[in-house]
Amino acid sequence: MTAAVTQQRGRELFSEGRYAEAALQFEESLRRSENSEIWNDWAAARAAAGLVEDATRGFETALPLGTPIMRLREIGDRCGTAPLS
Repeated sequence: MTAAVTQQRGRELFSEGRYAEAALQFEESLRRSENSEIWNDWAAARAAAGLVEDATRGFETALPLGTPIMRLREIGDRCGTAPLS
């Protein structure tokens, strides 16, 4: 399975309230492709499970991995615009 597939499965589990299982899927995604989005998902799952220290570590890891241009693209995608290419 690809990182995108395991990340999507993790998001499905998260939406079902199965946070520990979601975190495991995100961990698998991170083994395949470490990036800020997956770290953020993992941290959110850990936070939802009440594991605040883990969540904080995950969010702190995610932050420097996301470049400013990547953040602008994500915002543009969400707004339906493309600020930079």
